[in-house]
Amino acid sequence: MATLRAWEQRRTPALIHEAILSGTSARHACEAAQLSVDEAHVRWGVWATSSLTSPDAETRAELTVQQFLAVHSAFSAELEDR
Repeated sequence: MATLRAWEQRRTPALIHEAILSGTSARHACEAAQLSVDEAHVRWGVWATSSLTSPDAETRAELTVQQFLAVHSAFSAELEDR
């Protein structure tokens, strides 16, 4: 179970990222992941920051600065609307 939980925590931010880039609202992506917007934003932020700064070229290729900004903006808009 611990391995499954660790995998989920690593993959959830990437899945939320892809969902938002595909047009899903941040709120709906978070609901699907059964996370609050706050918690998802924190998890995504850790994942996205490490993806942007990773020395591994394969990891960096997953995330562009434009994608980072687009998803961050979606989370910001959702958090502002409260």
